[in-house]
Amino acid sequence: MEKSLPPEELRTQWIILQNSPIEFALLERSSATISKANRAWCKSLGFEPDELEGKPFNGIVADEWFSFDAFQSKCVQNRIIDGLGLKLRHKNGNLIDVLLSAGASDGGYIQCSFFNVTKQNQLAQERVKIVADLETALREIEILKSILPICAHCKRIRNDMGKWIQIEQYFRERSGIEFSHGICPKCIKERYPEFASPTVDSP
Repeated sequence: MEKSLPPEELRTQWIILQNSPIEFALLERSSATISKANRAWCKSLGFEPDELEGKPFNGIVADEWFSFDAFQSKCVQNRIIDGLGLKLRHKNGNLIDVLLSAGASDGGYIQCSFFNVTKQNQLAQERVKIVADLETALREIEILKSILPICAHCKRIRNDMGKWIQIEQYFRERSGIEFSHGICPKCIKERYPEFASPTVDSP
């Protein structure tokens, strides 16, 4: 049902705001209901004006933490609220992210404007996911880089160019490590038994 507009100054404002692309609503403080909703806000929520006007504002707010009493008290104390993040319910059940700016006016009303940031928030969430996926991929690449392909027989290592090189050369090229060579007791016993000491046990 069409509700009468409050004071004359709001009537003039409403004539301008009714056709404005800015999403706008007028809330009645005493009843916590939507007194007026302009075309842009109705379209954003999927309602006709007569479906919203007279409806409790809490009925379209999806955030459980939201309290209309606290909201209107803050509007009265501070005169204006700027950039309050809310989730509103679309007529089809979807949630819409908005930034609400509001201010108390004479006659017991709160003037509200809404900026729909649903797409921006979705893009931000997608960016966060992309960054997380990239970080995961980089970690996996680092793990793969730390796995050295080594020949089970000759112990040569395959480098980044696909060439099989001695293990000494591989580490020398990457870290400057130099190797000194000797023969362990086990290899002496297996390869040069004539030189092996009978008192030396293989490890």
